[in-house]
Amino acid sequence: PYMMVFYVFFILFSTFGVMNVIVGVIVDNTMSAATAMDSQAEDRSRSLKIREVSAMVHWVASIDVDGSNTVQVAELEPLLHGVLSKVVDGVPLLLDPPELFDLLDVRAVGKISDE
Repeated sequence: PYMMVFYVFFILFSTFGVMNVIVGVIVDNTMSAATAMDSQAEDRSRSLKIREVSAMVHWVASIDVDGSNTVQVAELEPLLHGVLSKVVDGVPLLLDPPELFDLLDVRAVGKISDE
């Protein structure tokens, strides 16, 4: 009869241990899958940004009429006069070409370069 108490506690302790291992394996697999999904989402986001920057580089290269690898305000104005009357992503553009050029000319040298 005294061994029965020990036996019941042993069965409960063993069952708890086995269940703990099973739950641990499930949680570990779930965390691995979540990490892989986060990595894939980050890769997709990075490739989307690369495509957007590449498209912008091609667009700026098409603006560069004189082939100097820089864009002056004179090259930007004719292009933007038609664009500024439109909306971008549902938001109307409220900048005139010189204001936009000043925002893009971070060094304040009078030209936008790829450096």
